[in-house]
Amino acid sequence: MKLHQLAAVVPAFILLGCGQAQAPVPSAPAASSASPAVKPAASSAAAASSPLASASAKPAASAAPSAVASGSAAAKPAGPAISTGHLGSIADIATFVALERGYFSQAGVNPQLELFKTAADEIPALASGQLLIGAGGVNAGLFNAVAQGIPVSIAADQNFAPASFTGTGWFVREDLADSVKDSKDLKGKTIALGSTGSVIDTELDLLLRQAGLTVNDVNMKSIPYGDQPAAMSNKSIDITYAFQPFSTVVVNQKLARLWKSSGQIIPNHQTTVILYSPAVVEKNGDVARNWMVGYLRGVRDVVNGYGKNNNVLPDDLIAIMVKYSAIKDANQLKSQKLPGMNPDGYANKDSLKTDLDYFVKAGFVKKAPELDKVVDPTFVDYAISKIGKYQPA
Repeated sequence: MKLHQLAAVVPAFILLGCGQAQAPVPSAPAASSASPAVKPAASSAAAASSPLASASAKPAASAAPSAVASGSAAAKPAGPAISTGHLGSIADIATFVALERGYFSQAGVNPQLELFKTAADEIPALASGQLLIGAGGVNAGLFNAVAQGIPVSIAADQNFAPASFTGTGWFVREDLADSVKDSKDLKGKTIALGSTGSVIDTELDLLLRQAGLTVNDVNMKSIPYGDQPAAMSNKSIDITYAFQPFSTVVVNQKLARLWKSSGQIIPNHQTTVILYSPAVVEKNGDVARNWMVGYLRGVRDVVNGYGKNNNVLPDDLIAIMVKYSAIKDANQLKSQKLPGMNPDGYANKDSLKTDLDYFVKAGFVKKAPELDKVVDPTFVDYAISKIGKYQPA
């Protein structure tokens, strides 16, 4: 992929794990917090006149995998319409699979996909109840919203970074890669940041402290993610935090080399999460619980399919991504690595605490909310009571 193609190919990736950055000019209109841009769901999904068309959900249907054949067409919509935010990236693959294979419908809910430009755009919509379920990066804005009395909940894991996952992490310019071995080698280097108040800051702080360094010992540059491959090429930056597809681009074009993965810095770093609006938690608990049943079935299909195909996205999952995501190039999807996904759904509270503690120390969050009031595992508890603990296929 050429550098100039990035903006057209990956408009929705910019906030995969980073809640503050701005995307390149997208191929679809940007979503405002008041009126999010809507990406049509599957053709079988009926448009809803409100984020929640019905206040009650049907009981969860049987979650047996045999109920919907792998790769089958999306089932007819059932139950209330649930506005479900996404960024159109590989992080959202389980939602797309659950929709396409009818798992949401069998659980008695009818997700209506709404495409957002950034995760930060979702927070006001979640707070107002215009968006009922969202997904996006762990960032200071989320914790600030809760601290200010907006009870947005982290309901489940979406993606985390195991140490072995090389799609997200810190990349060093190719001609410097052999000279940057330890954290002490960061001194004097120019580091690009595409956002602030996100998991990136937490990781950088840990890297610097390992060598007794501070931000005063490095040169920081604010550069949008879409511009960073070019900045590597013209040698105006030395190191950056990158995620897919940008990490794939800089490596394939021999512009940079992975130095440390995110999971090597913070074990199983929680990068993105499933978010619930107070409107769905407080007023429509059955809907929230049943949505999670369908979602976890999608997660398990993705985990199993990827593992059985030697850790390459299989053709049936690629076809679903092409249908629903912002990426329409099947070859590009085949080259992407799947982030960590917890098939039992629980978010990593230790990781979230690490980020929250740093956000408070750095001043990104003025008043820390109680983490137990932010993370609500009861929806995952319910889903597991219906479909059981994960058993590898």
